[in-house]
Amino acid sequence: MNKIEISRLDMLLDENGWQVEQKSWAALCRFCGDLHCKTQSDFFDIIGFKQFLFEQTEMSPGTAREYVVRLRRLGNHLHEQNISPRSAAGRFP
Repeated sequence: MNKIEISRLDMLLDENGWQVEQKSWAALCRFCGDLHCKTQSDFFDIIGFKQFLFEQTEMSPGTAREYVVRLRRLGNHLHEQNISPRSAAGRFP
């Protein structure tokens, strides 16, 4: 990828644009490099959170991505500390 292609990653696409664009991409998990992320967070609905940020806020795509990354890291940290999703649910309002 070159700088121009990287800069295009922050551009929003409509459904038709995505149908055309997705044919030239392979989805890689940012965290594990696999073709898709096999692990889902036990603590948070990452996909739902990301969708909420894009649809219900005026947050820039880059900022929304940072929030999603931080939420995923928090979920990973809780998992590494052997905190169960059930016990974590009672700790946070």
